[in-house]
Amino acid sequence: MLLVIRSEKNRLTHYQPCRKPKLIHIFTADITDAEAIDALFATVRDTIGPIDILINNTAYLSDVVPTVSASVQEWWRGFEVNVLGTFLVTRTFLKSAAARSLLVNVSTAISHIPAIPGGSAVGASKAAGVRFMEFVAAENPTVRVVNLHPGSVETDMNNKSGIKLPMDDGELLPLYPQVSVSFDVRLLIMTLFSCAL
Repeated sequence: MLLVIRSEKNRLTHYQPCRKPKLIHIFTADITDAEAIDALFATVRDTIGPIDILINNTAYLSDVVPTVSASVQEWWRGFEVNVLGTFLVTRTFLKSAAARSLLVNVSTAISHIPAIPGGSAVGASKAAGVRFMEFVAAENPTVRVVNLHPGSVETDMNNKSGIKLPMDDGELLPLYPQVSVSFDVRLLIMTLFSCAL
């Protein structure tokens, strides 16, 4: 399993050693840096081999303020991470992906619900990522592409937003199979593919 994280601080905070650490390869990279992403994937290809599954779970929450009050740089940073970063990682993955690979794009509640004041940067940028994946799927018929909306989930980012939405608890799953059970994707990935092995 390969994890790409933003900083060493994230590694120490969120990714503690598991029972089989050789199964986890953690790299630090800025996903908005095309050269860094190209180098990262080249290293992975040369040392580990082709990648079977990519989970795009990137997100940046710009300040939640009305558009008229938004800082141009802060508002645009959401698009740099959520759109450009997703594009760069996806493009590079497609160049070296294993045959019949899987690409999962993790979305967010705010890009699928009616507009909420102050949420234009994250809502629009994550919605652009969802639409981008539709084009990726159309262009790459041998790659299974999934847009995953985990529901309204209690996360640090959700709490930072100050937007109060009812949290999903998974009880709808038996009634609506297309609805994902709410979960923290990072925790699920770590549990299923590393610590639980």
